[in-house]
Formats: sequence, structure tokens, C-alpha cells
Amino acid sequence: PVAAAPVYRVIARRGLRLRAGPGTEHDVIGNLATGQRVHLLGSRGDWSLIDAEGDGLADGYCHRGFLVPA
Repeated sequence: PVAAAPVYRVIARRGLRLRAGPGTEHDVIGNLATGQRVHLLGSRGDWSLIDAEGDGLADGYCHRGFLVPA
């Protein structure tokens, strides 16, 4: 459930790329705005699988170094 997923905030000054997989070799499939809140669904190494829309569905991966607890 979404309510149980921890909420994080994007701290990258120019926003953050959302990728199709956990790494820079994967396609960019979207962008997250600075300050945007996302739900953390899982992790693979330094990459986080996130739900950007709050609907419980995975939207893609972003680097965890640019996320802080909201």
C-alpha cells in the first residue's frame, strides 16, 4: 500500500532524471522536479524504485543520492 511506502523529496537543484532501470545505461523516461515528493518502493544498489504519482505503481528509478526523507 502507498501509505506504507516512505516518502522522500528530490533535492537535485535542476531536477532529477527518472530512468527505466537502475543505472545510467537505462533510458530516461521522465524528470522529477526539485522538491517533488515521491514514494520509495524499493532499491537496487544506489538506485531507488519510486512511485512519483502516489498511486502505488512504479514509475521508474532515480539515484538515491538526490533523495532525502520528506
